[in-house]
Amino acid sequence: MGIGLGLTRGFISFKPLAYFTYQSNVFVLIYFIINIIYSIKYIKNHIGTATILPKVKGAMTMAITITFLVYHFLLSASDFAMAEPYKGHFISNILLHYIIPVMTIIDFIIFDKRGIYTKKDPLKWLVIPSVYFIFSIIRAYLGEPFSGGSRYPYFFIDIDKYGLGLVLINTILLAVGFLIIGYSIYFIDHKFSKSSNKNKGDTHINNK
Repeated sequence: MGIGLGLTRGFISFKPLAYFTYQSNVFVLIYFIINIIYSIKYIKNHIGTATILPKVKGAMTMAITITFLVYHFLLSASDFAMAEPYKGHFISNILLHYIIPVMTIIDFIIFDKRGIYTKKDPLKWLVIPSVYFIFSIIRAYLGEPFSGGSRYPYFFIDIDKYGLGLVLINTILLAVGFLIIGYSIYFIDHKFSKSSNKNKGDTHINNK
């Protein structure tokens, strides 16, 4: 992340933070730093480990999964770039779009407590991409153009190029995709929860 922000090149640029990629990765970074501190506190008190704000983690997992899927299926084959080419650009792209998202998804699958989410949670998580869309529209009118010359960070929300009607259609299709991701997280959570409860029940019966 520091590579993209210019820290390794002797300066700092906040322009990349206008991209959903960076915002979702910052979300992940902040969450896990807080959760590590929280877990250390629990370990010191001999309570075991715990996940802080698990529903927030669900929203984070959806957001970083969006980053991974949108980049892989919509952006990677194009000339999309979040900045002018620089040394370490390839490493930064792989880290932000693949490695961190995949590690976060694996963490969710392996370590999270099960049975946390309700059917309404994926709908609530739509607040994140919705707020980002509004932010992008506002920034388009207030901020400087991106490296490709567009006022918008991603081509599928570029009103200047495609018009408001097509962008709204793209936004609705993306929202449906986000819901699919959110409910996939919900069903994985409950599927593993049922399996865990069944195994506990079988163990209890066998112990008798």
